[in-house]
Order: sequence, then C-alpha cells, then structure tokens
Amino acid sequence: MQRPLEVKICGMRDPRNIAEVAACGPDYLGFLFYAGSKRFVGTSFDPRCLESLGEKTRRVGVFVDAEASWIVEQVRRYRLDVVQLHGVEDAAFCGRLRDLWGEAARIWKAVGSSEHTQWQALSAYVGRIERFLFDTQTQGLGGAGRRFDWSLLTEYRLEVPYLLAGGLDRQALSEVFALRARDPRLVGVDFNSRLETAVAQKSVAWVAEVISEVRGEL
Repeated sequence: MQRPLEVKICGMRDPRNIAEVAACGPDYLGFLFYAGSKRFVGTSFDPRCLESLGEKTRRVGVFVDAEASWIVEQVRRYRLDVVQLHGVEDAAFCGRLRDLWGEAARIWKAVGSSEHTQWQALSAYVGRIERFLFDTQTQGLGGAGRRFDWSLLTEYRLEVPYLLAGGLDRQALSEVFALRARDPRLVGVDFNSRLETAVAQKSVAWVAEVISEVRGEL
C-alpha cells in the first residue's frame, strides 16, 4: 500500500500563523529566504518562531541563487531539515552544497515546467538531490498561483521522486490523486497562495481541510 502524499505548506513567516498551521500537522513548512519574494521571511526572522513546530513537521528553507556557504549558515541557524533551490542552480552547485552541509543534506530542486522544459537534462542532478519539485514556469519565483499542464510529466523519465506545486488547492486534489495512481514517483504536494487569506497568511481551516483530505485518500 502506498504511503499518503506528504503535504508541504510554503510561504510562512508570521509566528502566530506558523504555530496555528503547524498544529494541523503538515509534513513540511516552507520559509522563503529570498528578498525578491513578497513572502520573504525578512532579515530579522527569529529562529524561535519555529519552536512551535512538532517533531513530525520538518523545516524547508527556500533559496534562490544564494551562495552555498550562506545557505548552510541558515540551515544551522534555523535548524532546517531541507533546502529547496528555486533558482538556476546547476547540478555542480547541488554537489558543492551537499559537501558543505554534510551527511544530513536533503536538497530539493525546483523545476519550472512548460513545453520548453529540457526533461532529459535533469539527469545531471541524480545522486545530488533528494527530490524535484515541479512548479509552473513563470518569469518570477514560483508558479504565480497557476497550474502547469501535468501531461508534460509523461516526458519525465527519471526515478527521482517529486513534489507537485503551482496553484494547488483542495479542488485540485482529486486530479492529484489520479496522477499519483498513475505515477508513484509523486510523493508530495506543495500548497502556497491558494490557501492564503493575505500574503504569507494561511487559512488554518483550509490547511486543515487539505491535510485531512490527503491523509484520508487511502
């Protein structure tokens, strides 16, 4: 029997909202360490804001074309479990980051997905990352609340597992489950703007509904 899909809630920064969402029991909470994002955690984000996370909710730091040494500094300061790279970081960079981080390294590489994606080029990352995150290709960071054409994933031939992102909400879950039934490499779903009541402010009720539906899939 397959394990339930893992749920990641991304774009958090408000301490109270972090605590409320963490109480719903997501598998991951994501924090954007990128000043160009409107969900940037800021330059004075207090590591104590993350003390409300239980042992089962892991911390994901999202970075965009940052220096590897600085990323590792943030990993240690905020006790991050996962680093998600959302820029143009190549496979060699992922290797350097893994070497600097050490044995605990968990690296996810986000890939903007469109008809122009060079799926075969992703093979260079094998052995250097843990997962891909397939998002909608846009000119900026993230999928801008829009889904990409999931039929493009038939071109993805590697065995590296992946998360699905880009405009996901509760209404999309039936299609997500259908995709998962066809493709067991899909191991998680990433929710962001479609669960917000304001920028970086998640609806606790919507988060709880999504988690309940995902956990009840099987």
